[in-house]
Amino acid sequence: MDFARKHLPDKFFLEGTERKNLRNIITREMIGNTLIHREFTSAYTAKFVIEKNRMYTENASRSSGDGVITPENMEPNPKNPIIASFFRNIGWSDRLGSGVRNLFK
Repeated sequence: MDFARKHLPDKFFLEGTERKNLRNIITREMIGNTLIHREFTSAYTAKFVIEKNRMYTENASRSSGDGVITPENMEPNPKNPIIASFFRNIGWSDRLGSGVRNLFK
């Protein structure tokens, strides 16, 4: 999260009458999903990449489907349910599948 705060702008955004910190919301979802869906049996180093016009993660993970993930076609399948449960308990995650919906929102 500190890496994202250092390298990404904090643009002003209102949802209704409440100010939202999009930088923190998006990076929290990306980092949380990277850990929840990681294949820890692989030695591949997880990466959080920030480029001029996009950001993305690279992660050791076996996909359960092909193509672009959208809120309409996703099928949540946490590879690490204990980590997913921990993130829900500390408030970093809402419920199974909420990360994709939050990122698209």
